[in-house]
Amino acid sequence: MNEIENKTKKGSVFYTDGLRSYASLEQYGKHNIIDHDKELVDNNHNHINGVEGFWSFAKERFHKYHGIDKTS
Repeated sequence: MNEIENKTKKGSVFYTDGLRSYASLEQYGKHNIIDHDKELVDNNHNHINGVEGFWSFAKERFHKYHGIDKTS
């Protein structure tokens, strides 16, 4: 939660799945939970699959470089 506090603005909007660990996000802003068992997107057509897809792609691409140099 320190990373969330340090890298987001108070009042941010978070979209997550229903993992219990995310429950305390509401203290930092609006927390929208998307239940993948009931719907692919919420009523406002927001979904988290794009972010999940991005990280899957990024992990695969950066694996061959053994990560990213923080000084870059």
